[in-house]
Amino acid sequence: MMYLSPRPSQRVLVLGRSPAVNQSVVGPLLAFGIPAQGSTDPEGAARQFDAADFDLIVFGRGIVGPLSERLTRDFTLQNRDIRWIAAVAPAAVRQILSALDHDPRLPRHAMNFRVTEDGLDLLVQATVLSPCAATIEIYRHPDADAPTSELVSRFEAEPGPFERRIAGRHLEQAHTLLMTLGGDEYFLHPISAPPTQAASEEQSWFSPRKIN
Repeated sequence: MMYLSPRPSQRVLVLGRSPAVNQSVVGPLLAFGIPAQGSTDPEGAARQFDAADFDLIVFGRGIVGPLSERLTRDFTLQNRDIRWIAAVAPAAVRQILSALDHDPRLPRHAMNFRVTEDGLDLLVQATVLSPCAATIEIYRHPDADAPTSELVSRFEAEPGPFERRIAGRHLEQAHTLLMTLGGDEYFLHPISAPPTQAASEEQSWFSPRKIN
Protein backbone atom coordinates (compact mmCIF):
# COMPACT_ATOMS: atom_id res chain seq x y z
CA MET A 1 0.00 0.00 0.00
CA MET A 2 1.40 3.38 -0.97
CA TYR A 3 0.94 6.28 1.43
CA LEU A 4 1.37 9.67 -0.15
CA SER A 5 2.67 12.94 1.25
CA PRO A 6 0.48 14.75 3.82
CA ARG A 7 -2.81 16.06 2.45
CA PRO A 8 -2.09 19.81 2.84
CA SER A 9 0.95 19.52 0.56
CA GLN A 10 -1.13 18.02 -2.27
CA ARG A 11 -2.97 20.26 -4.72
CA VAL A 12 -6.40 19.39 -6.10
CA LEU A 13 -8.29 20.60 -9.17
CA VAL A 14 -12.04 19.90 -9.21
CA LEU A 15 -13.75 20.03 -12.61
CA GLY A 16 -17.50 20.05 -13.08
CA ARG A 17 -20.33 22.12 -14.53
CA SER A 18 -22.50 23.23 -11.62
CA PRO A 19 -21.10 26.12 -9.52
CA ALA A 20 -23.11 24.92 -6.52
CA VAL A 21 -21.77 21.38 -6.69
CA ASN A 22 -18.24 22.60 -7.36
CA GLN A 23 -18.30 24.84 -4.30
CA SER A 24 -19.79 22.05 -2.16
CA VAL A 25 -16.65 20.03 -2.89
CA VAL A 26 -13.97 22.73 -2.98
CA GLY A 27 -15.20 24.45 0.19
CA PRO A 28 -14.71 21.48 2.54
CA LEU A 29 -11.31 20.72 0.99
CA LEU A 30 -10.18 24.28 1.74
CA ALA A 31 -11.53 23.87 5.29
CA PHE A 32 -9.27 20.83 5.66
CA GLY A 33 -6.35 23.01 4.64
CA ILE A 34 -5.98 21.36 1.25
CA PRO A 35 -5.02 23.68 -1.65
CA ALA A 36 -7.97 23.17 -3.98
CA GLN A 37 -9.30 25.00 -6.99
CA GLY A 38 -12.49 24.47 -8.93
CA SER A 39 -13.65 25.17 -12.44
CA THR A 40 -17.05 24.94 -14.12
CA ASP A 41 -15.52 25.47 -17.56
CA PRO A 42 -14.13 22.01 -18.34
CA GLU A 43 -13.84 22.80 -22.06
CA GLY A 44 -11.24 25.46 -21.29
CA ALA A 45 -9.64 23.78 -18.28
CA ALA A 46 -6.49 22.60 -20.05
CA ARG A 47 -5.83 26.17 -21.21
CA GLN A 48 -6.69 27.76 -17.87
CA PHE A 49 -4.77 25.32 -15.68
CA ASP A 50 -1.44 23.49 -15.88
CA ALA A 51 -1.53 19.93 -14.54
CA ALA A 52 2.03 20.43 -13.30
CA ASP A 53 0.51 22.64 -10.60
CA PHE A 54 -1.66 19.80 -9.23
CA ASP A 55 -1.32 16.34 -7.77
CA LEU A 56 -4.91 15.20 -8.26
CA ILE A 57 -7.62 16.14 -10.78
CA VAL A 58 -11.25 15.29 -10.07
CA PHE A 59 -13.69 14.77 -12.96
CA GLY A 60 -17.40 15.48 -12.52
CA ARG A 61 -20.02 13.42 -14.26
CA GLY A 62 -20.68 16.08 -16.90
CA ILE A 63 -17.17 15.43 -18.24
CA VAL A 64 -17.66 12.49 -20.56
CA GLY A 65 -16.85 11.19 -24.02
CA PRO A 66 -14.59 13.24 -26.29
CA LEU A 67 -14.23 16.00 -23.69
CA SER A 68 -12.99 13.54 -21.06
CA GLU A 69 -10.58 12.00 -23.56
CA ARG A 70 -9.22 15.40 -24.62
CA LEU A 71 -8.72 16.61 -21.05
CA THR A 72 -7.00 13.39 -20.09
CA ARG A 73 -4.66 13.69 -23.06
CA ASP A 74 -3.93 17.40 -22.60
CA PHE A 75 -3.35 17.23 -18.86
CA THR A 76 -1.17 14.13 -19.18
CA LEU A 77 1.04 16.00 -21.64
CA GLN A 78 1.43 18.70 -18.99
CA ASN A 79 2.12 16.28 -16.13
CA ARG A 80 2.76 12.58 -16.75
CA ASP A 81 2.39 11.84 -13.03
CA ILE A 82 -1.00 13.47 -12.58
CA ARG A 83 -3.56 11.32 -10.74
CA TRP A 84 -7.28 11.19 -11.55
CA ILE A 85 -10.47 10.15 -9.85
CA ALA A 86 -14.12 10.26 -10.83
CA ALA A 87 -16.47 11.60 -8.18
CA VAL A 88 -20.13 11.47 -7.26
CA ALA A 89 -21.07 14.57 -5.31
CA PRO A 90 -22.45 13.12 -2.06
CA ALA A 91 -19.23 11.11 -1.64
CA ALA A 92 -16.80 13.38 -3.51
CA VAL A 93 -15.00 14.87 -0.51
CA ARG A 94 -14.50 11.42 1.03
CA GLN A 95 -13.24 10.10 -2.28
CA ILE A 96 -10.76 12.95 -2.64
CA LEU A 97 -9.42 12.61 0.90
CA SER A 98 -8.93 8.90 0.33
CA ALA A 99 -7.12 9.54 -2.96
CA LEU A 100 -4.80 11.99 -1.22
CA ASP A 101 -3.92 9.40 1.43
CA HIS A 102 -3.45 6.45 -0.93
CA ASP A 103 -2.52 6.38 -4.61
CA PRO A 104 -5.84 5.62 -6.38
CA ARG A 105 -3.97 3.87 -9.17
CA LEU A 106 -2.96 1.05 -6.79
CA PRO A 107 -5.56 -1.47 -5.58
CA ARG A 108 -6.15 -1.80 -1.85
CA HIS A 109 -9.14 -3.99 -1.18
CA ALA A 110 -10.17 -5.07 -4.68
CA MET A 111 -9.28 -5.02 -8.37
CA ASN A 112 -10.84 -5.97 -11.71
CA PHE A 113 -14.04 -4.05 -10.94
CA ARG A 114 -16.63 -4.38 -13.70
CA VAL A 115 -20.36 -4.03 -14.16
CA THR A 116 -22.33 -5.88 -16.82
CA GLU A 117 -25.99 -5.90 -17.82
CA ASP A 118 -28.02 -9.05 -17.27
CA GLY A 119 -31.50 -8.40 -18.56
CA LEU A 120 -32.90 -5.55 -16.48
CA ASP A 121 -30.38 -6.19 -13.71
CA LEU A 122 -26.72 -5.28 -13.26
CA LEU A 123 -24.01 -7.70 -12.18
CA VAL A 124 -21.25 -6.11 -10.10
CA GLN A 125 -18.05 -8.15 -10.16
CA ALA A 126 -14.56 -7.73 -8.73
CA THR A 127 -11.63 -9.63 -7.27
CA VAL A 128 -11.48 -8.94 -3.54
CA LEU A 129 -7.95 -8.83 -2.13
CA SER A 130 -8.62 -8.61 1.61
CA PRO A 131 -11.60 -8.98 3.96
CA CYS A 132 -13.47 -5.70 4.30
CA ALA A 133 -16.86 -4.10 4.78
CA ALA A 134 -18.52 -3.12 1.52
CA THR A 135 -21.51 -1.18 0.29
CA ILE A 136 -23.19 -0.58 -3.05
CA GLU A 137 -25.18 2.62 -3.55
CA ILE A 138 -27.31 3.92 -6.40
CA TYR A 139 -27.60 7.64 -7.23
CA ARG A 140 -30.59 8.98 -9.14
CA HIS A 141 -31.43 12.14 -11.03
CA PRO A 142 -32.72 14.96 -8.80
CA ASP A 143 -36.16 14.90 -10.44
CA ALA A 144 -36.54 11.13 -9.88
CA ASP A 145 -39.68 9.76 -8.25
CA ALA A 146 -37.54 7.72 -5.83
CA PRO A 147 -34.91 9.00 -3.36
CA THR A 148 -31.84 10.48 -5.06
CA SER A 149 -29.58 7.97 -3.28
CA GLU A 150 -30.20 4.42 -2.10
CA LEU A 151 -28.05 1.92 -0.23
CA VAL A 152 -28.90 -1.29 -2.08
CA SER A 153 -26.36 -3.67 -0.52
CA ARG A 154 -24.19 -3.85 2.61
CA PHE A 155 -22.01 -6.89 3.19
CA GLU A 156 -18.66 -8.29 4.34
CA ALA A 157 -16.48 -9.03 1.32
CA GLU A 158 -14.12 -11.99 1.47
CA PRO A 159 -10.97 -12.53 -0.63
CA GLY A 160 -11.57 -14.04 -4.04
CA PRO A 161 -14.06 -13.56 -6.88
CA PHE A 162 -17.01 -11.36 -5.97
CA GLU A 163 -20.39 -10.95 -7.65
CA ARG A 164 -23.51 -9.04 -6.60
CA ARG A 165 -26.76 -8.71 -8.55
CA ILE A 166 -28.51 -5.33 -8.47
CA ALA A 167 -32.16 -5.78 -9.35
CA GLY A 168 -33.57 -3.62 -12.11
CA ARG A 169 -36.14 -2.07 -9.77
CA HIS A 170 -33.29 -0.13 -8.13
CA LEU A 171 -32.03 1.26 -11.43
CA GLU A 172 -34.97 3.33 -12.67
CA GLN A 173 -33.92 6.98 -13.15
CA ALA A 174 -30.46 6.12 -11.80
CA HIS A 175 -27.25 7.56 -13.19
CA THR A 176 -24.41 6.13 -11.07
CA LEU A 177 -23.50 3.03 -9.12
CA LEU A 178 -20.90 3.45 -6.37
CA MET A 179 -19.22 0.52 -4.61
CA THR A 180 -17.18 1.35 -1.50
CA LEU A 181 -14.77 -1.14 0.04
CA GLY A 182 -13.14 -0.78 3.43
CA GLY A 183 -14.60 2.70 3.75
CA ASP A 184 -11.79 4.18 1.65
CA GLU A 185 -11.74 2.59 -1.82
CA TYR A 186 -14.32 3.66 -4.38
CA PHE A 187 -15.47 2.16 -7.66
CA LEU A 188 -17.88 4.07 -9.93
CA HIS A 189 -19.97 2.90 -12.85
CA PRO A 190 -22.17 5.23 -14.95
CA ILE A 191 -25.64 3.78 -15.47
CA SER A 192 -27.08 6.46 -17.75
CA ALA A 193 -26.48 9.97 -18.99
CA PRO A 194 -28.44 12.74 -17.28
CA PRO A 195 -31.60 13.93 -19.05
CA THR A 196 -30.41 17.52 -18.66
CA GLN A 197 -26.75 17.78 -17.81
CA ALA A 198 -26.79 21.05 -15.90
CA ALA A 199 -29.80 20.14 -13.76
CA SER A 200 -28.53 16.70 -12.81
CA GLU A 201 -25.12 18.09 -11.84
CA GLU A 202 -26.83 19.92 -8.98
CA GLN A 203 -26.92 16.56 -7.20
CA SER A 204 -24.17 14.28 -8.48
CA TRP A 205 -21.25 13.69 -10.81
CA PHE A 206 -19.66 10.90 -12.72
CA SER A 207 -16.94 10.25 -15.25
CA PRO A 208 -16.79 7.10 -17.38
CA ARG A 209 -13.32 6.26 -16.05
CA LYS A 210 -13.31 3.62 -13.33
CA ILE A 211 -10.95 3.50 -10.40
CA ASN A 212 -9.19 0.17 -10.26
